[in-house]
Amino acid sequence: MAKISPKSPDFSGVAASEVDAEEKDSNREPVDSLLEFILKSGAADKKIGEGGTGIVLEMDLRVLPQNIRESLLEFFPQLFETTAEGCSETGLALKIIKIYAKGRGQQECQMQSRAGEIIANSPLAQKVAVPRAVYHNLSIQSEQTQKLLASLGAKNLGQVEVIIMDRVEGDDFEVITYRELIRKEADKFRSKCPNGDVEDYISQIGREDLLALISSVYGHREAPQWDKFIKEKLRNSGIISQEEINALREVLRILHGAGFFHLDLHQGNLMRAEGRLFLIDFDKARQVDVLGVSGQSVLEIEKEVYESLNGDQRRDGQLVEFLESMVKKTNRYITEAQSLLKTIGDSRGKRVMTAWGKFEAALTGGQDLNEVSDDFIRAMDQDPLQLALDPVPKYKLALLLAAAQRGRREETIELSRAIREKNNSANVMASFAALEEFLTKDLISK
Repeated sequence: MAKISPKSPDFSGVAASEVDAEEKDSNREPVDSLLEFILKSGAADKKIGEGGTGIVLEMDLRVLPQNIRESLLEFFPQLFETTAEGCSETGLALKIIKIYAKGRGQQECQMQSRAGEIIANSPLAQKVAVPRAVYHNLSIQSEQTQKLLASLGAKNLGQVEVIIMDRVEGDDFEVITYRELIRKEADKFRSKCPNGDVEDYISQIGREDLLALISSVYGHREAPQWDKFIKEKLRNSGIISQEEINALREVLRILHGAGFFHLDLHQGNLMRAEGRLFLIDFDKARQVDVLGVSGQSVLEIEKEVYESLNGDQRRDGQLVEFLESMVKKTNRYITEAQSLLKTIGDSRGKRVMTAWGKFEAALTGGQDLNEVSDDFIRAMDQDPLQLALDPVPKYKLALLLAAAQRGRREETIELSRAIREKNNSANVMASFAALEEFLTKDLISK
């Protein structure tokens, strides 16, 4: 929770007409005056969400006078990244401000802060995070502020609860899946996009417009059918990596082991930004005392928690199961080839290092792929002429994959096809067909 400074906000340099008498009232809670001024200033008049408990606004601190920003930093230092020179520009940029009817905001902030603390102290802190948040019980005295918030959909405006948190600069997985679905079948959507430019249009619109665009082609579906439809359309699409899935699953295991349950973890409450996943929206989250159940496993604790809710809440692991179907599954032949390349690259044996150096130099020099790969195989005391007898020609496959990764992709595909045409081995044909599919679908860097 935020520790409130007793210092009054600095309104110097702000036009007198912009500061109400209530904000100058020395008997008023200083942070109330500051937050009410910020709300009226227009810095937080962009609504980006709404729910049964309140509204969500984007707060752009860059439009505020410097002294007002400094006052905000004094009241809520834990929200800002500071250096020896002061608060960074990114730290004083965009934040989220949630405004609730009294009774819900404090619990959400506590749950969000607790989840953030658990994850920050785990080995996965660089892969998964929770936005920092602070809470304040705001007494609104200005009629102008009340009218503004009422116009944005806020209720019970005499006393409201406020959460200020980091603005995650990324997309949630609901938006990510909608955009990927449209890209996957772009021809069906082209006529509905300005100038027929699907990518440009979907990059500029948000969740509701994306959903409306999809529904205009596929029709409306209720939630269970919709999730099944999305899952089938985006199966094996690669919109999330196995590494991200593993990190999310492990974070949930850690949270559950600490007795913490999100209970509303769906695509819209998982975001990706700056190479990390972010869990958001802890309105329904709960924590149980695991000290009293120390003899139970995490799975047993989970079962008890979900049973106590009478099936009313979403199970956290459902999102992992949903998204894991969208991980791009690499063919086992390619996986084995990648593993062999890593073994070769990590080797410190003189013969291997010498042969690999010659292979890379030959690739750069534009020499024939078939010849340079066969030279490497011979250096490993293997006979390239016995290729068809090899159950899975791992060396040849790995070397062609390496050639494609080094800029000779089209030649690699042509050579792979030629190898398949000259061999009757089912394994040879299957492994090189897998290589061609892998390269054709642009699954490596060109």
